[in-house]
Amino acid sequence: MRNGTVAVALALVSTACARPPSTGLPAPVASTLAGWADECRAANGTPRTDNAVRRSDLNGDSRDDYVLFLGWLACDNAPSVFGDRGKTLMIFAGDDAGGARPAFDDQVYDARIEESGTAKVLWLTTSGSECARPPAQSFSEETFCDRALVWNPSGRFELSPVETARIIE
Repeated sequence: MRNGTVAVALALVSTACARPPSTGLPAPVASTLAGWADECRAANGTPRTDNAVRRSDLNGDSRDDYVLFLGWLACDNAPSVFGDRGKTLMIFAGDDAGGARPAFDDQVYDARIEESGTAKVLWLTTSGSECARPPAQSFSEETFCDRALVWNPSGRFELSPVETARIIE
């Protein structure tokens, strides 16, 4: 019986040590980030996830929202695993319980958070019709613009009206 107890204790210690360290992120954010890191590893890369998530109150409710962008996740030894153009960006809206839920998901070329006083705005680089321009014949001729995200009453983020887009020249 003692040997069985020791074996169970060793198994529990081994399992606990095998878990990745806590990220301090809500479970949906952490699991999505872990999935992206696994994709990097599957391509024989080494993920560096330390800059892949940005925390910011983007909807003005005094709780952190979480922005995950594949453009911010470095994959050493497999840099093209996530592509060389548009990349997935997801936003998780923070809640009162310290958790978060999906509130936006799209492909974008770049993302940045601008601060103006206490307001924080996430700007996404998009192209073509999302910039009120017809699609170009080639990628090198494409029109790019930045569009702000806004919080809508249904509890999700959406692109601001196309008239507010900043064309990138």
